[in-house]
Amino acid sequence: MPHLYTFRQDADEILVVDYTGCKETQMMQLATKFKELIQARSKPVLVMAIFNDSTYVTPAFMRHAEKESGEVMPLLEKVAFVGLSTTKKIILQGYNILFGRSFQTFDTQEEAIRYLVDRSTSDKKRPY
Repeated sequence: MPHLYTFRQDADEILVVDYTGCKETQMMQLATKFKELIQARSKPVLVMAIFNDSTYVTPAFMRHAEKESGEVMPLLEKVAFVGLSTTKKIILQGYNILFGRSFQTFDTQEEAIRYLVDRSTSDKKRPY
């Protein structure tokens, strides 16, 4: 399965970034492709980012992800993370503070999709 793809859930399109099984270099390349796709589309997007226990979030990847996602942050309508370990959830809290957002984490893709298409929710607020 491709690591970057879109799918429709009813009337909504969701951009999926699947880091499952990726090493640091692949993750950085994927983050750059993610940014470039969003810039090319130039419209707000719903995003689901998928991780698993074999996906290591290194400091170098985090700096790269901060730079790449920071460039398109105004176009990120809502972001849901799936499969984060406790450590990755703590890292995400720092990311939320840095960008003034409240990105959410979920155990399953189905939960994340329900959140993303729910118009009554938003992650555009300070988490603390």
